Amino acid sequence: MNSALILRPIRRLSAGTAALGRREFGTRIEVRRRDELGQLAADFNRLAEALERYDARQRQWLADIAHELRTPVAVLRGELDAMLDGVRSADPVRLRSLQQEVLRLNSLIDDLHLLSLAESGGLRLLRERIDLATPLREALDRFDDRLRAAGFVVERVFPAQPVRVFADAQRIGQVLGNLFQNLLQHAQPGIVRVALSPMAAGGGRIVVEDSGPGVPAAALPRLFDRLYRVEAARSRGSGGAGLGLAICRSIVEAHGGGIEARAGALGGLSIGFWLPDDGSA
Repeated sequence: MNSALILRPIRRLSAGTAALGRREFGTRIEVRRRDELGQLAADFNRLAEALERYDARQRQWLADIAHELRTPVAVLRGELDAMLDGVRSADPVRLRSLQQEVLRLNSLIDDLHLLSLAESGGLRLLRERIDLATPLREALDRFDDRLRAAGFVVERVFPAQPVRVFADAQRIGQVLGNLFQNLLQHAQPGIVRVALSPMAAGGGRIVVEDSGPGVPAAALPRLFDRLYRVEAARSRGSGGAGLGLAICRSIVEAHGGGIEARAGALGGLSIGFWLPDDGSA
């Protein structure tokens, strides 16, 4: 066999690999063969395409973070410059406004740090055998006054028997808190159904469902993306930075569980997550 028939595709693959090393993720290799070398070239192209998509997402992620951080910093700088120039007085009302911006900025930084830990596998989980009803009841009690004041009627559905999982109760409470906060920010007053149920294979499932407005079907798969916001009728409040549901997914998946969003039977959004009984993936 002519050695050039072997060496040429190998050289193309070598050059393509070097290009990827230079972050030239648009590099592709023409697939001219149907043998193992042709399959290797096709695999290379799939890898390059995946790296190109990942790089684009990371660039967008950094741009979004910069935007989210820029807004409160710009407000703080504008207010402080006005006070220093004597245009505005440093009275208690304006100082409290500045304090709120600092708290918002601090909360965003904390969320980014938590999300970074969770996605890198560095999130510390203090797991123990718990009844999943315990953190759920505690979260409902924490949000009960706010939900009632906002006009929500909460239906609680609990099984008669304990639902045992191996989990970090504090982190699961954080997931539930984010779900209830998301509901307060985006749902309209109405019925909220919170249901806990055991799973046939072990573990438990919690579903938080509201009566509307819903989320467009096309947006459902993206609700747990970082910094994603739905531009739709669910705009009761100003919303946050779009990190709460992403944090929920990261914490749940760190426990070996899963989370999903779908159109609910009450007419609004239904978000359910489940945890295995032993915390394994």
